[in-house]
Amino acid sequence: MQFSLYNFIAFNSKDFYIKINNHSIPYKFKKISKNIVEAQIDKQYITKDENIIGFYYKKQKLWLSSPQGLEEKFEINDKIYISKVNKNLMSKISSLS
Repeated sequence: MQFSLYNFIAFNSKDFYIKINNHSIPYKFKKISKNIVEAQIDKQYITKDENIIGFYYKKQKLWLSSPQGLEEKFEINDKIYISKVNKNLMSKISSLS
């Protein structure tokens, strides 16, 4: 997942973390450019038919917004999911199968 950062003077990756269904998970972090970062999570953490992924910085949930043209359907572990990004600062993934 790539994120464009807005309103950050200095983004410290040590203060960033991800939770799935309220559990912190490991991830790989990569800085793409000054305002774009990428976080990779292993698909083994997508374990339920409905998963809530929260993104945090300095113990605060990040405000997520969906870019235009974002593909809403994708496949993980042989299941088709629909992603929903909402103003509750979470990305919700629901299984169709």
